[in-house]
Amino acid sequence: YLSLLNETDQKLYRFIYSQITECASSFEVSSAAPTINRVIKAIMLDNPEIFWFEGKWKAENINQSLRIIPIYKHSREEKEDILNRIKEYVQALGFDKADSDTERLRNIYDWLLSNIQYRQSINDQTIEGAFIDKAAVCKGIGKAFQFCMNMLQIPSFLIEGTIDGQASHIWNIVFIDNRFYH
Repeated sequence: YLSLLNETDQKLYRFIYSQITECASSFEVSSAAPTINRVIKAIMLDNPEIFWFEGKWKAENINQSLRIIPIYKHSREEKEDILNRIKEYVQALGFDKADSDTERLRNIYDWLLSNIQYRQSINDQTIEGAFIDKAAVCKGIGKAFQFCMNMLQIPSFLIEGTIDGQASHIWNIVFIDNRFYH
């Protein structure tokens, strides 16, 4: 989603992303709230590994800018520990050992279907829910798939929409053999 933003918003994306990955307690930007929301949404869709931040934040007006106060679920130390555990776990699953990208994708898909319960939980929208709790809803499962694809350097994107124009849903698009699949 970074590539869909204009140049100014891409700079803002990179700045906010760096602040979130460092678990900054606050930071200042000179953008309006709707722009910040749009950029944070892009960050969240591009980066499934950011499970400690769910896109929630508060703001304080400071002269011509906003002080952004991100709301985190975990401390910096906790998130580092959990992220390292998830990376080690996914690597141990051996998805990279398959002979082709198509086989890697199928192995990940099959593993997620067999090992993740589709149910609501406190972490159901994140890779933490999928890989640690083994329980997630479509967003958590989609992010888990995207996380695995990212680790294998296979392009994958999350798409948000609705089912029958009513219930929110999220799914993956993956680029393999010069074609997009969902």
